[in-house]
Amino acid sequence: MELIKKTEEFWNDSAKGYSENVQSELRHKERKVWTELILENSPEKECLNVLDIGTGPGFFAIILAQEGHKVTGIDCTEAMLEEARSNAKQEAVSPEFVQMDMHKLDFPDESFDLLVSRNVSWTLLEPMKAYEEWKRVLKPGGRLLIFDANWYMHNFDENIREKFCSGIRQYRKKYGNLPPRFALYRKDEYWKSLPMIGIQRPLWDRAAMWKLGFKDIVSDEDLGPRIELDDIDTMLYGSAAKFMVRGTKPTQDEALRQELLEFWDGYAPACGVGAMRKLQKGNIPCEPIIELFPQNTSKILDVGIGAGELAVMLAKKGYDVTGVDFSAHMLDEADFCSSENGVALTLVLSDADHLPFETGKFDVVLCRNIAWLMPYPEKAIQEWHRVLKPGGRIIIEDKNRYLHYKDERTKSEYAEKWSHRLPDNINLFYGIKHPGASSMDKLAESLPLSFVDRPEWDKSMLKDAGFRIITEKNIQETQEDIETFIICAEK
Repeated sequence: MELIKKTEEFWNDSAKGYSENVQSELRHKERKVWTELILENSPEKECLNVLDIGTGPGFFAIILAQEGHKVTGIDCTEAMLEEARSNAKQEAVSPEFVQMDMHKLDFPDESFDLLVSRNVSWTLLEPMKAYEEWKRVLKPGGRLLIFDANWYMHNFDENIREKFCSGIRQYRKKYGNLPPRFALYRKDEYWKSLPMIGIQRPLWDRAAMWKLGFKDIVSDEDLGPRIELDDIDTMLYGSAAKFMVRGTKPTQDEALRQELLEFWDGYAPACGVGAMRKLQKGNIPCEPIIELFPQNTSKILDVGIGAGELAVMLAKKGYDVTGVDFSAHMLDEADFCSSENGVALTLVLSDADHLPFETGKFDVVLCRNIAWLMPYPEKAIQEWHRVLKPGGRIIIEDKNRYLHYKDERTKSEYAEKWSHRLPDNINLFYGIKHPGASSMDKLAESLPLSFVDRPEWDKSMLKDAGFRIITEKNIQETQEDIETFIICAEK
């Protein structure tokens, strides 16, 4: 509570001085530079609903309103808002200005297309909480655009300190006494109490946005050449690197895909180790798969190739194998496995339900342990049908990893089967809250095939897509393993 009071007192007292700066910016080229910089990083929309967080004397709110956007500016101090209203009136625009706590916004979910903030986030008392709240009020596809600087970093970095002190000396030599509002050289107890002081940014901001699930996170760590500080600002504030960081709020589908991708990117090295181990031991039985191929099979598509152990074995037998995966890290592992085993695979980064291949290209499509991960498996099956030649075959191999998930009896049976496995075993402990798969367990709640009876579902969807079921069989390699099913169907 004491920090909140100090914050309000400081910015109330500073309102007039900051307003003079804003009025100067509105009269000079800074207006055009900042307008272009914001709009270059905004969603493409004719009229944006914009929230200017920590609007201060209203600079961002004013210039965006003049571009025809609907703007709301919030600030924690009434004195700043009075200056903002006065400046907006002078500029003949009417953004809405509201006093509000930046950590707790009085707006419904998904209210804004764009959130902008300049020189504010370094003063936040609970920055992670604030960023989470800012994401809440963004619409899916909306942008969070932060402009700030590494204020007070001269206290932690000797090179920055030398530049900081040199700038002060240059100013004093040219202009005399320091301006009353310039206080970066003081070690004030209030500034020392703020959590963002001394934190390396925008690295912190990028990490915070990543943790909160933003996508397309980009940053510019030095805006100096773009915003062209004047002589005085260069001397006094040039040592504090000005930066921009931008993140986009994903749609629900994009968020699910991003979480799935993060899981498998993170698991890629372990999958690569397992694949190499199997290849070295030669215990990848591919003959039962090959027996299901149509005659004269040449071109094979391995959808969700992962680390590529089966694809490598098939390539060794002379087949032309193309592997696709949505994880670049998995493709790296497949590339390593194939090169280490002296074969060549064609590897393509692609989603399994939107393949970059012409119709009728492949003799066989292999889908091993991939369909259970698909947000839209029906669409994927139709796409796999498309890329097959007439008479080509699809082979689906998978397991019911989560059919037991909400059934306590089968859940306990499953847990007992896996209880003896060592923690460092590369197999996943799906559905029993093992830390190696806890995020996947959570994601399973959103995946359509987690709780359906398979392979009955697969056979129905294959028939609907125009396939003819050739064969179906079940495999259980050990007593502990979940039963694997294999379905072969012909186009």
